Amino acid sequence: MRPEPPSGSVVSNHAKACVVNATLTQRLGIRHPVILAPMGGASGGRLAAAVSNAGGLGLVGGGYGDPAWLDPELAIAAKAAQAPWGVGLITWTANRQLVDPCVSYGPAAFLLSFGDPRPYAQAIKATGCTLICQVQDLAGALMARDAGAEIIVAQGTEAGGHGGLRSTFPLVPAVVDAVAPIPGVAAGGIADGRGLAAALMLGAQAARIGTHFYACREALSLEAMRPSAASQRATATRLRAPACSTLCGGSNSSLKISP
Repeated sequence: MRPEPPSGSVVSNHAKACVVNATLTQRLGIRHPVILAPMGGASGGRLAAAVSNAGGLGLVGGGYGDPAWLDPELAIAAKAAQAPWGVGLITWTANRQLVDPCVSYGPAAFLLSFGDPRPYAQAIKATGCTLICQVQDLAGALMARDAGAEIIVAQGTEAGGHGGLRSTFPLVPAVVDAVAPIPGVAAGGIADGRGLAAALMLGAQAARIGTHFYACREALSLEAMRPSAASQRATATRLRAPACSTLCGGSNSSLKISP
C-alpha cells in the first residue's frame, strides 16, 4: 500500500494532465514532480519524510546550518523516510564542517542556494548525492552548470522575496534553455496543480514548493500561523528587512522594503 500524501497535497488533475519528462523523477527516484522547499525552521525531518513517502522529494531545510537544530531533524528524516530524501543549505554559510555531517545521514539529494556552489560541488557528488543548485538569474544558472549541478532550480522573486528581480515564469524557460539538457525546476509562487502544470509547460521537470507545505501539520511552522499561510491573499506578502540586499552584495538593493 502506498503511503498517504501529507496533509494539503498539491497533486491535482491539472498536473496529471501534463506529459511529464521523466528524466528528473527517474534520477531522483520519485513518483511525482514535486520537491519540498528546504525552508529553514519549517521543513524539518517529519515534513521531508512525509513528502518523500508520498512520492515527491522532501528536503530538510538546513538554513544557516545550526547543528543543534539540523542534526536531530536529519536523523528524523533518515529514520522516517521510506523513499529518497535530501537536505538544503544556504551556500554562503556552508563549510566542510557542516556539509560533511549532513552527507553522513545518507540523503539522496543535496540542494545549495545563494552563493557559489563550486567549493562543495565535487565533495557532495562524490558521496553519491544528486547535486541540486538553486539560482536566481542566468549568471547563477551558468555557474551551477559549470560546477556540475545535476538539477538546477530557477527561483523567481515570488519565492518568499528571496530571489532576484525576475518573476518565476519568465525566468524558468530562460534557465531551462540555458542549461539544457540539465533538468530544470521551477520555484516561486507555485502552490497547486495549475501552477505545477504551468511550470511543466514552460520546460521545467518539477516544481519546488514551499508555502503550501508550510501550512501542513507535519511542518515545524507555528501552528497558529498555518491557517493564515493557507488563507491569505498574495497581497499580504511583504518584505520587511533588507537582509538579502546586504548579504548578496547589494544585488537586490532596488527592492522597496515595507515597514
